[in-house]
Amino acid sequence: MKELITKNKWMGFVAVLLYALISAFYTADVAVPLIKEYAPVIAKETEQFLPITIENNEIVEPADTVISKTYGSGHSEAKVVLDTRVDEFETSALTDQGLYVSRKFIYAVSKQKTEIRSLESMKIPNMVIDRNIVKVWTDAIEHNVGKYIFGAVFAFMLVFSCAAILLYTVCMHWIIAIWFKSPFSQTIFINSIAYVALGLLHIFVTFNLGIIVTFVALIAANVGVCSSIKDNETTAA
Repeated sequence: MKELITKNKWMGFVAVLLYALISAFYTADVAVPLIKEYAPVIAKETEQFLPITIENNEIVEPADTVISKTYGSGHSEAKVVLDTRVDEFETSALTDQGLYVSRKFIYAVSKQKTEIRSLESMKIPNMVIDRNIVKVWTDAIEHNVGKYIFGAVFAFMLVFSCAAILLYTVCMHWIIAIWFKSPFSQTIFINSIAYVALGLLHIFVTFNLGIIVTFVALIAANVGVCSSIKDNETTAA
């Protein structure tokens, strides 16, 4: 066992790489049909606010108009408001979560925070947003959403998993080293394989894992493998 780990240290990273690929494929497979299903619905709802004419970083048409729609219910309820009577909103008055658009600003309001972006900072060119433009956008999303989701999830899972494994290893290695005097490379190898196994369990069995549970599980994996190595060495001696 110890010889196998020593000669195949790179297998830990390969396992994490495969885990990122599987996560990306799985997420894209689940998300793409949903996005393709709801994209036409979103486009149809968007038409109620169109056409919108943007000139010199502000909305000029429709002028002096208020359009407000509410979607969902309960905790998921959200508003979409277009108000071209004002240049900006008083943020204290935006108590309901949703999207608010004034002549010059866009406000994304959630229960946690309010994000504000000006049309100028978004560098939107002078243009008329109508149903044809929206159709082009939604068609592009439908045709490319799979590779965008796959790429984003793959990159995130690879970086996040490597960082998490390294952090777990740094935090627990001294514990394992006290018991078994195992090298750092062995601990990170075991953690990589165990972390991937737990991650796959979470994806396909929807077994919810927390930081503490994962930490304990990784320690258990290390103890099990190190105990097996120690027993084999004792037997060989």
